[in-house]
Amino acid sequence: MTILRKDICVSIGINNFDIALEAVGECQMAELRLDLVNFSDDQLRKIYSLNRNIIATFRTEDEQVMKQTLIKSMDFGAGYIDIDINTSVEVRTILVEYAMQKGAKVILSYHNFSETPETVFLKQTITRMFNDGANFAKVACMANSKDDSRRVVNLYSDFSNLIAFCMGKDGQITRVVAPFLGAPFTYASLRGVKTAEGQIDAEQLEILLNMMEKSL
Repeated sequence: MTILRKDICVSIGINNFDIALEAVGECQMAELRLDLVNFSDDQLRKIYSLNRNIIATFRTEDEQVMKQTLIKSMDFGAGYIDIDINTSVEVRTILVEYAMQKGAKVILSYHNFSETPETVFLKQTITRMFNDGANFAKVACMANSKDDSRRVVNLYSDFSNLIAFCMGKDGQITRVVAPFLGAPFTYASLRGVKTAEGQIDAEQLEILLNMMEKSL
């Protein structure tokens, strides 16, 4: 796998260090799902040393573990951290301030794994993310219809530095069009190892994006 496009972020959640290391070395941007892997500190240092454009993500209800893991990742060289907007204000504030000290970018994210809320709620949430220190706001909602997907992609008309897409089969198209609507990047999977429902294989997504770009 060699991904040349800088607007494809390969989400890595496979608990195999050699595969993860190879994947990071073959793409311009990656997300390391630290809640799905169990790498040693030395292994993490090696991964982060390969690529400054790595998003450290840790999905858990244990906010203290998440905080320490993301702080450690920034110390090791992670260029981005992803913090769920529902994380307590105290922990979010600590992480945002530490990211500023380390020169790391902050992604504040909202996930809804069952539905896509109404536009008013989504816009209010995105505004709150930026007010709370986000460099980028991420919105990922489950699409139960094509109208859900339309509602999410329409958010790009009101915001910049936004990464908005839908999960699920009905939402796959939103992952493809996101970079053409203003998203700095869109998420993709390693072949056969998805970290979210509806994720598209990185090599397949690169082909699709290249085809769309030529047709524009």
